[in-house]
Amino acid sequence: MNQTPNFAEAKRKRLDGLRQYWADIKAGRRTLPRRDTLRKITTERYGYCAERRRKRLVISLEPGDIIRIREQNRRESYIARLWDVYVWLVRSAANVKQLERARQRKAAKSARLARQRQERAEKRLFKS
Repeated sequence: MNQTPNFAEAKRKRLDGLRQYWADIKAGRRTLPRRDTLRKITTERYGYCAERRRKRLVISLEPGDIIRIREQNRRESYIARLWDVYVWLVRSAANVKQLERARQRKAAKSARLARQRQERAEKRLFKS
């Protein structure tokens, strides 16, 4: 088999790239896409009402970036894309910041109105 230098060079580069790819994976610098389902169970029990009704949650990370959450020993599960969960978390954090700013504005307005009320009352009291 007589190979041209260009073909041999391309083959060497491709093999070097594959070696580097697998070395990165083994070193933990890169991960492979998941093909199987990863299941974890929460350490705490969640729920309401009586203690006996509280259940652990089973969280499954499935192929296609899908997260499935269900109560332990239950069949009904809730499915969401990981992107949707991420967007919900970002929006929730933004809403928390927005509500905190609104509380600060409301407190400042309340203090300003109380101060104005006090000034008007003192003005009426000392006017006569």
